Amino acid sequence: MTKLYASHNSEFFAVREPGRLYLYRDSFLDMTHRIADHLAGDLIHLADSGECFFRAKDGLFRMRREKGVRAERCQAVAGLDGSVEGGVLKGFAVRADGEQIAFEQVVPAQKFSSKLKRFLGQKSSQGDIGPSLHRFIVSSWSGRSSSCYFETVIDPRVSAGVVWWASADFGFLAVLERERDGRSTLRLIDILDESVVNELVVDGKLSRDRFLTTNGTIGFGLEKNDRRAFLLWTYSQDRYQVAYPKNSRVLHLSKDRVIFLNRAEHYLTVKTFDNKVEAEVSLTALARLGVEYLINFNPRGSLELVTYHNQKMRVHHTDIEQLPTDARRWELAGERQRAESAEQRAEEILERGAENREQQHWTSQRQQLEQDVMATGRGDYPTTPGAPEVIELETFTPAARPPGNEPAPVEEVAVPVFESSQEAREALDRLRLSYVAGELTREAYFQQKSALERAVAGFSEETRRPEGPGSALPPKLSLSVDETGR
Repeated sequence: MTKLYASHNSEFFAVREPGRLYLYRDSFLDMTHRIADHLAGDLIHLADSGECFFRAKDGLFRMRREKGVRAERCQAVAGLDGSVEGGVLKGFAVRADGEQIAFEQVVPAQKFSSKLKRFLGQKSSQGDIGPSLHRFIVSSWSGRSSSCYFETVIDPRVSAGVVWWASADFGFLAVLERERDGRSTLRLIDILDESVVNELVVDGKLSRDRFLTTNGTIGFGLEKNDRRAFLLWTYSQDRYQVAYPKNSRVLHLSKDRVIFLNRAEHYLTVKTFDNKVEAEVSLTALARLGVEYLINFNPRGSLELVTYHNQKMRVHHTDIEQLPTDARRWELAGERQRAESAEQRAEEILERGAENREQQHWTSQRQQLEQDVMATGRGDYPTTPGAPEVIELETFTPAARPPGNEPAPVEEVAVPVFESSQEAREALDRLRLSYVAGELTREAYFQQKSALERAVAGFSEETRRPEGPGSALPPKLSLSVDETGR
């Protein structure tokens, strides 16, 4: 299965196919990496520098933008092995430039001190799942420098877990603690100031659509009472609610727009924060052509439509205002290409039909000729010495011959000399086949036929003639295999 990826700055693009990862810089192939799919896991990030980050069962790996390089393990999370001291790695994110990582460390309940356990309440019995500490850490890849920016205690008896996501530049961190009664507490953390700047209580089921812009605007999908909405909460604590188009998901959140994509119908919808539709774009033309595509929004406010078809990468640079016009142009190009493809397929079908009809015609002609030859060859040799039976072929029609390619008439042919009667009869058979195949004219056939029949008759006369002068009795008849006709 083919998957497309894009860096945050839209400078690098990647195509992952079974066993291969193709890295492009704009529309030009930069390099190719060999990938062991059963070991590499999922490609979770393509950095602005062209580095690729994978998450596998054995940990986190980075593949540098170098030829023949091997993936290197992330040392910052190498100690998270699930033990009481190391804890468990849960969430993971990479900064847009690939210089830093953010991850969630979950420390088991046994790591807490007795004082903290008394503060949380009664001790859980042995075998029960107790409270756990969730720490959100920002670190370098090597792990030499790391900082914990937020930590919280999650008690599974009253909490449904925690969800977090970060902005592309790691300027902000959003943490949402979900309670079992359906209410959730959302906190916006300024990583640079190391402080919680906003806190909000929401009620409903959280969806997978979660975004955080570089200016501190949080966006997340919420479902309640069979209604879906995408909620927006800005850094200045302004709140907005944008309705989802039918069967759509959020593709991107910019500073002032929300972009939805309906993957089933390949329909793109752009809305403002006040729920007004700004643009609607159909990408069905690409889907009909079987083109894999990816829409990526860059920090400059424009976007790139990346298409991949027949192992060719193309990058179309556009923006929100120009996107409907570009989409209409792609649709017209797709219709023209479909018309050309349909016309080419029709021509191929007609050509194949003509070839099949011609093949059937010549097959039928060949079968008819073989039947005619077999019919003329039965019983044409006598079983007793004497003159051979003469079989006329005048009733057979020679095969059609192109006009202007008639063989020249042949003049009277002298009686050829043969060493045996069998050789003369074989020559007569070959002559009949040549005439049936249309290689001889009627006049040439009968001229050569007469000469060959005279040669065969001559051998028959020699058979009836006595062996020597003065012999009173004729010799015994000796029937060879050829003379009896088998």
